[in-house]
Amino acid sequence: RKLIVDLVRDGSFRRDYERLVSISRRGNAFYVPRKIDWKAVEKAYNLQIEDFEDLLLIRGIGREAIRALALISDIIYNVEYDKQDPAKYCFAVGGKDGVPFPVRKNVYDEVINFLSEALKQARLSSFEKVDKI
Repeated sequence: RKLIVDLVRDGSFRRDYERLVSISRRGNAFYVPRKIDWKAVEKAYNLQIEDFEDLLLIRGIGREAIRALALISDIIYNVEYDKQDPAKYCFAVGGKDGVPFPVRKNVYDEVINFLSEALKQARLSSFEKVDKI
């Protein structure tokens, strides 16, 4: 959260966002948010927000901007965000509407089979297996 605030405060968000888009075009499998309200980002910059909560209070700063900032933190600055966030992996095999790329059914099936087999072979109780799912 601190890095996200710093990215907005120092004005580097747009530059880093363009780097993120460039990286994603090279075939990396992650979804880059496209609908960012740049006027809201500019407002946050002009206000020189102090903390993450202040950023969230600005009209127009929504999921897409926060997700883009989190990806920039993770991919460009190597500052990880919450790995429990399912949004990070939701487009790993593509999207049904073709965004960020069409679903590759063979990869989709392979991932499901791999995870199913790993779960079967894990030395966990039934309760722990359900918890991991």
